[in-house]
Amino acid sequence: MRAARPSFAGRFARLVPVAKVLLPLVAFGVALWFLHEELARTRLSSVWAAIRATTPSRVAVAGGLTGLSFLLLTLYDVLGLRYAGVKLPYRKTSFASGVAFGVSHAVGFTILTGIPIRYRLYTSWGLSALQVSKVVAFYSITFWIGVMTLFGGLLLMAPATLAEPLSLSPNLVRAGALLVLAPVGVYLLRTLLGKPSIGIRTLQVEVPTRRLALLQPLLGPLDWMVAASVLYVLLPPEASVPFPHFLAAFLAAHILGTLSHVPAGLGVVEATLVTLLGDEVGTPALLAAMGAYRAIYYLVPLVIASTALGAHEWRRRRAELDRLAARLSRLALPIAPTALAAATFAAGAILLLTGSLPGEPERLTWLGRVLPLSVIELSHMGASILGSGLLILSRGLQRRLDSAYVISVVVLAIAIVLAFGRGVDYWEAASLAAVLLALIGARKRFDRKSALAGEALGTGWMIAVGCVLLTAVWVGFLAYRHVPYQADQWWAFALRGDASRFLRASFAGSVVLGLFGLSRLLGPARPRFTRPDVADLDRAAVLAAASDRSAAALALLGDKQLIFSESGQSMLMYGIEGRAWVALGDPIGPIEEWDEILWTFVQRARLHDDHPVFYQVGGKHLALYAELGLGLLKLGEVARVPLTEFSLEGSARKGMRRALRTLERDGCSFEVVPQPLVLPIMEELRGVSDRWLSEKKITTEKGFSLGYFELTYIARFPVATVRLDGKLVAFANLWLGAPGTEISPDLMRYVPDAPNGVMDYLFAQIMLWGQQAGYTWFNLGAAPLSGLASHALAPTWERIGSLVFRFGDQFYGFEGLRDFKEKFDPVWEPTYLAAPGGLALPRVLTNVTTLISGGVGRLFSR
Repeated sequence: MRAARPSFAGRFARLVPVAKVLLPLVAFGVALWFLHEELARTRLSSVWAAIRATTPSRVAVAGGLTGLSFLLLTLYDVLGLRYAGVKLPYRKTSFASGVAFGVSHAVGFTILTGIPIRYRLYTSWGLSALQVSKVVAFYSITFWIGVMTLFGGLLLMAPATLAEPLSLSPNLVRAGALLVLAPVGVYLLRTLLGKPSIGIRTLQVEVPTRRLALLQPLLGPLDWMVAASVLYVLLPPEASVPFPHFLAAFLAAHILGTLSHVPAGLGVVEATLVTLLGDEVGTPALLAAMGAYRAIYYLVPLVIASTALGAHEWRRRRAELDRLAARLSRLALPIAPTALAAATFAAGAILLLTGSLPGEPERLTWLGRVLPLSVIELSHMGASILGSGLLILSRGLQRRLDSAYVISVVVLAIAIVLAFGRGVDYWEAASLAAVLLALIGARKRFDRKSALAGEALGTGWMIAVGCVLLTAVWVGFLAYRHVPYQADQWWAFALRGDASRFLRASFAGSVVLGLFGLSRLLGPARPRFTRPDVADLDRAAVLAAASDRSAAALALLGDKQLIFSESGQSMLMYGIEGRAWVALGDPIGPIEEWDEILWTFVQRARLHDDHPVFYQVGGKHLALYAELGLGLLKLGEVARVPLTEFSLEGSARKGMRRALRTLERDGCSFEVVPQPLVLPIMEELRGVSDRWLSEKKITTEKGFSLGYFELTYIARFPVATVRLDGKLVAFANLWLGAPGTEISPDLMRYVPDAPNGVMDYLFAQIMLWGQQAGYTWFNLGAAPLSGLASHALAPTWERIGSLVFRFGDQFYGFEGLRDFKEKFDPVWEPTYLAAPGGLALPRVLTNVTTLISGGVGRLFSR
C-alpha cells in the first residue's frame, strides 16, 4: 500500500525553516550585487575623497545627534515599564535600554541580542520573565507604530519620494500610505474606546492606557527623525535634498533592512539609499556618509555598550567573591564557551576574507622561492575550507561539545601552518594561535559527549554564516573588479594568480557550507510522537524504582517520550505540544549524568527549531537550567510529609485520631495489595474509578503530569485499598521510590457513597504503612500557585498567581487543596518552570498549559 502523501500544510511547514534562512541571505546577496554594480561605475578614490572631505564639525554634530537619539530610545523602555506596571529608577532603565539598543542595532538579531540583554539586566533587578516580555512587546509595537505613522504621513504629504524613483503613480503611493496608516488608526481607536486587547485570533495583546497609547505615535517619529538627522548632517553641503524627502528614503531603507533580517540591514540599507538618493546626492558622497554613519551610530555605541555591560557584570560579581583570582574564575568560566565560540567564528571569517584578497607581492615572491606552487595553491584553498569549517564548529563550541573542541583545536593548528603556506601571513597566524591557546586553556569547559552532526545550528547562526560567506565573495569580486573574467581563470595556476585562487577558494568554501546548510535545513522533519515500547517502559521502571523521587513513576504511563543516557542509568521524560518540548521534572538518575541528558534534550528540541521547557523542576539545581539559557518561573509548592516525625499521637492529631477510629468502628479496613496481586482485583478498582469519574463529570482523563486509569499502568504498582464491610470504597495506587526514600499516592478515587473522611483515613494509613516500611517522605503532590509572593515589590507573575490562589476557588480549589494538605504538617518545597524568556514565553506557556491540562477547553476544570 502506498504511503499517504504529506498534506500541503505539512509540506509548507517543512519549507518554513528553509525560507527563514534563505530569504535574508537572498536579500543580502541582492544588496551586495547592487552595490558591486554601483561601485563598478564608481572610483574608490572618489569615495575616499568624500570621506576625507567630511569635516570634524559635521562628525561632532552627528555624534551629538547620536547621543540624543539614544536618549530618546531609553523612553521606549521607560514607557514599556509603565505598561508592565513596574517602577524602576531611570538610571537602571536607561542603562538597560542603552546597552540593549547599542548591541542589537549593530549586531542585529534582536531576539538573540537585545532581548536576552534586557532579560539578564531586568531580572537581576527583580522583574519577572512575564514583565520583561511586556516591556519587549511594548517597545516592539511602539517601534512599528512610529515607523508606520511617520512613513505613511510622509508618503501622504510627499508621494513623489517613492513615485519618481520607482516610476509609480502618486495616487498609488497615497493609497499605500493610507494602508500603512490604517493599523495605527485601528490601534488608537480601540485604545480610546477602552477595548481590553487587540490582535488576530488567539494572538491578543493587552492595550495600554490612553496616555501611553497617545505617546506611542509621537515617540517613534521623533526618534526616527533624530536618527535620520545623524546621516543627513554627514552629507556634503552641496547635496540638495530636502529633509522630508531624505527622511522618507531613510525610513524606506531601514524598513527593508529590518524586513530582510540581515544583521543591522547591512548592504540592504545602503543599496536602497543609493537607489532613492544616488542621483541627488551622488553615489561616492552617499557611500562615504553611510560609512561614517555606520561608525558613529552603530560601531561607537556598540563599543560603549559592550564596555558598559562588561563593567556592570564585573561590578555585580565582585561583591560575591573574596579574592581576585576567584572573581576572574567565576566571571570567565560561565562565558568561556560562548566567548571562545565567537572567537572561533571570527577566526573562520578571517580565513575566508583573507582568502578573497590579493597577497603581499614581496611575501609571495619569497614564498615562491621556498615552496612549490602546488603547495601554495593547496594552502590557499585549504585555509578557506578550514575557515568554513570553523564557522560550523563554533556552534558546537557554544554548546560545549567535546567533539567540536577536539576538531577545532586540530583545524586551528593546521590553519596556522596554511596561513604561512599561502602568503606568510603572520598576523593571521598570530590571531589563530591566540584563539588556539585560549581553547587549550579552557579544555575542561567542553565536556559534553555528543555528536556534532546532531547539533542544531539555529536560524540566526546560519544567517550569520551565510552573510560571512557572501561578504567574502563580494570582497573578492570587488578587489578583482578590474580583472576581466575568463572561463580559463578557474584552471590558471601562477604565483601572482590571486584572482584565480580567490575563485577556487570561494567555490570550495561555498560547497562546504552549502552542503552542510542544506543537510540541516532539509534534514529533520517535524517530530512525531512514538510511544515507548515495553522494553523502554521496563527500563524506565527499573530507574524509577531506584529513584529518590516517587513521581519518576509517571514515565510508566506511556504517554511521554523517553531519553536515556549513554550509560542507561538516567532518563528524562517529555511531551511535545506545538513548538514546546516539555520535560516533566528533573532528570531521573545520578546527578553526575544530568548535564549530559539535559543538553541532549535541549539539542533535540533546537534541532527542530523548537523551545526546550522543563516543567515542575525542584529548587536544588536551578543553576543547571540557567546555564541552558532558560528563565525560571515559580509554579507553586510541593507538600512532603517527613514520615520519621509523623504520628497520630498528641493533641494536634486528636480530631484525626477520633475520625479514624470511628471509620474502623463502622467497618472500614485498610490494606496495601502487593503489585503481583493487583490484577485479580482490577475490575473492582475499575468500578470505583468509573463511579468517581461519573460523579465528577469527567469524560476524558488528563495525563502527562497526572496518572490515569489504564490497566497495564495500574498493574505496575501496589494499591492501597479501603473496604467497608468487605466492599471496596476507595483506593490509591502507590508510587514507591528507592527503599528508604519517598512514597506518594497517584490515583485517589472513592465511590460517591463512601463514608465521610475516607480520604483522610486512606492518607493517614498509607503514611503509617510507609513509616513501617522504612520510607522517610510521603509526597502529597503540588499545590499550584501556592507560596507565591503578593507584596508590592513582588514580580507581576507572582502577584497575579497569588491573587488567583486566593480568589480562584470557583474555577479550581487552589486554597482548599493547600488547606487539605496542610493538616498533615508537610514541608513545602518550591517547584519551577524553566523556559525561554522574551517573546517566546507567552507561546510556550500556552503550549505547556495545553499539554498538562489535556486541552485549552479543560484548563479550569476540576
